Amino acid sequence: MSQQGAKRIGGDWVESVDPGSGRKYYANLVTKESRWEYPEELRKNAGGEVGTWRMKNDPKSGRPYYYNTATSETTWDRPAGFNPPEEAADSANDPANWASQVDAKSNRTYYYNKVTMETTWVKPECLDEEEKKDGP
Repeated sequence: MSQQGAKRIGGDWVESVDPGSGRKYYANLVTKESRWEYPEELRKNAGGEVGTWRMKNDPKSGRPYYYNTATSETTWDRPAGFNPPEEAADSANDPANWASQVDAKSNRTYYYNKVTMETTWVKPECLDEEEKKDGP
């Protein structure tokens, strides 16, 4: 596979498009390895897959595929850690999935869902319900 028109994606890796198939592939400039799958070590460095995948539909086949917003990788197979909208709704209502932090600039508390990657200034209802259970 030729690396003409290659785009550096991190570390020693570049991303190119195979002219015969139109598919993206990845090549390591040092080891000369090439592969169709996005390099796992870059995915880990990018913060992992969870929360960065989006499900889309292929316009030609109507078949769902998955797109990683952090790495631009696409796959037909459901990625580990991907939550479809119905599962994400369950994750959004689980108090164990939420964390709170204080914004350094505004000194306001915000809330972050570790599964859905949602952030909000408004305290999630499930946390209020949890406090009522633990209350006096």
